[in-house]
Amino acid sequence: MSDQRDVKRPALRSWAWWLVLTAAMLVMIAMHVGSALSSPNAVLLSADGDGLKNMFTYAWHAEHGNSLLHFSGSGYPYGDHIFYTDGHPPLAWLIQHMPWLKPWKVGLLNTLLLLAPLGCAWALFAIGRRWGMASWAAATAAFCISMLQPQIYRLGGHFALAHCWMFPAIWYALLRAGDEPKRWAWAFSTGALVLLAMLVHPYLGMMSALFVAALIGMRALVKWEPLKQARTYIEAGVMAVLPVVLFLALANASDRVADRPETPPGAEAYATRWQSLLISTQPPMSQWVHPLEPEGGLSWESLCYVGIATPVLLLAAIVALLVSMKKWGRTALIPDEPATHLLAAIIVLLFAMNVWGKLLGDALPMLKQFRSTGRFAWAFYFVCLLFCAARLWHWLAASHRRKRVLGAAVFAVLMATYAVEGWPVMASMSGSIGGAPNLFDARMPVEQIDPLAKAVRESGAAAIIPLPFPHGGSERYAKSAPESLHALAYNVAYRSGTPLMAGNLIRTSYEHARQLLALRAPRAFMKRVAEAVPLTATLALLRSTDGLEPEEDSLWRKGTPVLANASGEVRVISASDLFAWDGPSLRNRFKEKRESMVRQDSLWLESEADSTPAIDHVAGPFKGYVSEFIRLLDIDAAQLDTATTYELSAVVRAIDGDAVNSWLIIEHGEPDGKVDWEGFRDVRSMPMQLHDRTIAAMPFRPKRASGRYRVMLGGPEENRSRAVVEQVIFRPLSIQVWRSDAGRLHYNNIPLDSAAYSAPPVNRKER
Repeated sequence: MSDQRDVKRPALRSWAWWLVLTAAMLVMIAMHVGSALSSPNAVLLSADGDGLKNMFTYAWHAEHGNSLLHFSGSGYPYGDHIFYTDGHPPLAWLIQHMPWLKPWKVGLLNTLLLLAPLGCAWALFAIGRRWGMASWAAATAAFCISMLQPQIYRLGGHFALAHCWMFPAIWYALLRAGDEPKRWAWAFSTGALVLLAMLVHPYLGMMSALFVAALIGMRALVKWEPLKQARTYIEAGVMAVLPVVLFLALANASDRVADRPETPPGAEAYATRWQSLLISTQPPMSQWVHPLEPEGGLSWESLCYVGIATPVLLLAAIVALLVSMKKWGRTALIPDEPATHLLAAIIVLLFAMNVWGKLLGDALPMLKQFRSTGRFAWAFYFVCLLFCAARLWHWLAASHRRKRVLGAAVFAVLMATYAVEGWPVMASMSGSIGGAPNLFDARMPVEQIDPLAKAVRESGAAAIIPLPFPHGGSERYAKSAPESLHALAYNVAYRSGTPLMAGNLIRTSYEHARQLLALRAPRAFMKRVAEAVPLTATLALLRSTDGLEPEEDSLWRKGTPVLANASGEVRVISASDLFAWDGPSLRNRFKEKRESMVRQDSLWLESEADSTPAIDHVAGPFKGYVSEFIRLLDIDAAQLDTATTYELSAVVRAIDGDAVNSWLIIEHGEPDGKVDWEGFRDVRSMPMQLHDRTIAAMPFRPKRASGRYRVMLGGPEENRSRAVVEQVIFRPLSIQVWRSDAGRLHYNNIPLDSAAYSAPPVNRKER
């Protein structure tokens, strides 16, 4: 009997400390997000930015989606693949197949996200026990490490990346995959978890797959013998390669888009730096380490602070290794299991630092798909901190009672530093979590939104065009809109069951982005999106209370009023009216009136006035880097009328694709040298985008009649992309400018030949 008690006591003690850990985590969660967790279906964790968009994509797909893999809630008529929406596909699929869960979809996701730190702590506790830590020590370390974990920031909006339990759970399953007799059961479980992580968000799955592969490789290198065993390679295939291959096969087989961005910018800007690991962003530490911040600060995407105790413990581990080498020689360099895991995590950390991308990006183009490489440092965070905790425990766990008590105290104090530093992070996040009502619960009436949604639904509209027009995600083609517009559009679309003819997704097709932006273009510009929309369809225009740009206002005025209230206004427009193209009629008009038009150089000028003043025109081409500001045209301010509205237009061709991220600028300069920008517009948001160039246009009314005006193309200082600018025209709006080049007629720089609008075959280099 006594023997049985001795065997069961450690297990009972482990369960007791697991319960203590659970209780402590639940108390911590309740203190910070208890109000949201007490009624998870009544609140949104975030009511703006990425948080609102991600909740909309998830809620729409779960409620209105009629396909498992195609998302139809925005980007109408194209939609997008569900893997590019941050829409929690596995949970949305579950709800689609269990319709009785639909009213609770937001509450289910909120609960999973808010309880994620508990799952994280459970997995870390189990790993700590396997590494020989006492139950209380493993529980203490798991609690404190979970408090500081970097994914807590993602509760502010990047919900699909807030599942902080995923990597620790995969890590634990990977450890169990070395156990007999259930080795293969755990191996397949590890692979299934990696695949699940890929489906939730590719970053979560890829960082896990890299760690699994790195650890198997490190284990094989340390012992050498596994390199001769087929089982080593089969395990790597099952746990790391197969999940990634299955995900890519599913994505590629079901993706209808052939021109997504393949090399999105930002890999270097968002990469992990040593400061990302060692500099705290929260007081009190932040004020002490502020001088260590790099110039320009740290990117939010790169943050992965490992705590003040970690560098000290890593240094101690190095010293201990050197001491061991004096005693045992080179054999001391053979890493034990925790050290092997740390080395594998360092390999993943090199990816987070974009070292892999620089060395292997050309050979493995898939690596360039990951823009925010700093996220991969999360794997290093968990492994490194638990390694330090395990090492510290083994150093301090002495057999003598007095030394053991002192060692336990030192261990607890050092672990507590993680919790102390993590508390301000938790507190800062909790203030912004769960303060907004769940507007994606159709059972909750919303006074101003519901009438607008009803008006859209009853109009029979095929889609909603929000104004101001929002588009984001295609990297090179985007247009911003105020947050109030997003909140209005998402909720009206969801409650009416009508998709948005706009988008804010992460990897939108280039061609689809250009065609959606063209909705705001004048009738002289062909809108090829009409090819995918029935001309008999009705479209709803939904306007918020925000101001509109000139082309948006022109579109709005074409609509027929339906309903207006304090939140917004709904109008309708027929697809035939919206997509009408004036190209043929304009060509006929040019033929009829060409002889009576005024010639200026290679142009024909048309005006309703008796006399037609000269316009400013330069054909170019002007070549250069957008960061160096390409000078296009100089105008004497005395020649301009401050009561007249002019239009500046130019044909901009991006030799390097990212050159579209630039500005068309009108700069005013006084004789005394004082210079300021009197007008500028973002080129990539312009409505007239062709596959190889942009007709950039900007209305302009001069404010001063002295000095000079200069027209330039410029962009961000770090953007060294090349651009070519042609056919710069500065004209009063009352004058129409015709130009014929190589047999193609242009009206105010807009091509009137349908061949100019044809999409070319996909250029793999552009992608």
